[in-house]
Amino acid sequence: MKKDDSIYNNEMFAIVNKEIEIFDALIRTVSDTTIKMDEILMLIDKKKIELEQRIKGFQNEFAEIKKQINIPNINADDYITYTNNMLENKNEIVRLEGIKTQRSTLRAKINELIRERDDILLEELQLYKVEIEKINQSQAELKVEIEFKGNK
Repeated sequence: MKKDDSIYNNEMFAIVNKEIEIFDALIRTVSDTTIKMDEILMLIDKKKIELEQRIKGFQNEFAEIKKQINIPNINADDYITYTNNMLENKNEIVRLEGIKTQRSTLRAKINELIRERDDILLEELQLYKVEIEKINQSQAELKVEIEFKGNK
């Protein structure tokens, strides 16, 4: 008989031993996963160091270019600011062109309405002229005249 064997609880010990084996397997899996995670973290750290070295290299290269072109106030961050400003300005231009188009459309509509109004007023003037002519023909003492002056 083994230490954990029992003539009274054989079945219970078999179940517990099986669960312990499963638990051991899980611990080994976690251990393997931890080892792989450590390897991945080491690779990430290595890539981080490489990227930092590249950034320093670009900074040195930029400094060299800046020295070659001899512009005292050049700044790499300004490029992003200027690009954003340019984009905002382009959007503003598009917006203002839309307003300009609307304004032109409104002016054309206003001119059309003014012409229509003048045509209506001219028709009314013609009616008044006919009636005034009747008045002028019916009497000689008083002469009435009417004149259309347009959009004044």
